[in-house]
Amino acid sequence: MKNSIFIINLFLVLLLCSCDKHYEMLTRINPDGSCFRQFRLTTKDSAFLAGDTARNPFPVRLDDGWQVSVYDSVSGGLQPWPLQHLKSPAAASAVVATCHYASVEEMNRNFRFDHSSWKNIKPEITWNKSFRWFYTYYTFSEKYTRYPSQDLPVPLGEYLTPEEQILWFQGDPAACQGMNGYEMYEYLEQIQEKAETWGKKSLFVMQYSVIQDFLASRPDNLWSGRLSQARDSIFILNKDKSDFWSDNLAPFLDQYFRTGYFSEEYRKNQRVLDSLSDAESAVLELFEPHIKYELVMPGKVVSTNAPHCENDKLTWQLNAYRFLPADYILTAESRRLNLWAVILTLLLLGGITYIFRR
Repeated sequence: MKNSIFIINLFLVLLLCSCDKHYEMLTRINPDGSCFRQFRLTTKDSAFLAGDTARNPFPVRLDDGWQVSVYDSVSGGLQPWPLQHLKSPAAASAVVATCHYASVEEMNRNFRFDHSSWKNIKPEITWNKSFRWFYTYYTFSEKYTRYPSQDLPVPLGEYLTPEEQILWFQGDPAACQGMNGYEMYEYLEQIQEKAETWGKKSLFVMQYSVIQDFLASRPDNLWSGRLSQARDSIFILNKDKSDFWSDNLAPFLDQYFRTGYFSEEYRKNQRVLDSLSDAESAVLELFEPHIKYELVMPGKVVSTNAPHCENDKLTWQLNAYRFLPADYILTAESRRLNLWAVILTLLLLGGITYIFRR
């Protein structure tokens, strides 16, 4: 039970702090619409480096469309995967997986994540090319649909307003417009307290559900109705006493109902409760991937909602919590000078001027 409860108790850390599987994803789009998507990571797994696809560390399935290379620190170049000779299996190796597409439309049709619960996350990728004589404009968007709120242990709206949800999980610079530093600090501190209470309540509800499900399966169940009615009261009484990370709920239930029944049942049925806990913790897999997403567009970037842009390389942070409150949409627009149109225009103007001067 301790291992399963530990997994459940990671929920708040995964959600509000950081994720434990980090990836770098690069999308580069060419002027003709062809593109590639690339993942980069570092691994010490000698079995995968030797070709064991069952140990695939990437969040995508490495089928025939993906080209995998391993960086050679000695030569400074890339070697084809799998490696034939592992010089130092314990050393970390940088690995790159790249998939080329004839068009963004093809990438939209075929790209899929292959990481546990991210298998159900299908980004909607759109691309448009617009000719405007001197410039060609390119617009790009990639949408990650909002995570179903009914699948969360506790609805976000129970503690956070829609505006607070967007600010806390996605970011909204306009939300703090006009505030000075101290005012922003106070405002964000209030939201943080609400978000942490929501996370703590989520941990509590997950563990509480394990106990309810277990007792509901018992033919001599006498607690189902009382547990349902008392859930919120028990949380309120104990939310300042425990973070619900490592504490077993049985003592809290015993204290509330003035009995020793729950601790005794926990002791006698640890293996069954382990299984229920594992099933209840499946939602946590959604929050494991943490992706640094980079996008390179043709030409000069003229507008984007990316928080970082350096040398026309756009960067977003992509995590499941960003599409908890609403759709998470990455947008960018760039333009590319049509040099031939400039030359042709100058020639036409020169010709017209020459004719009128004769």
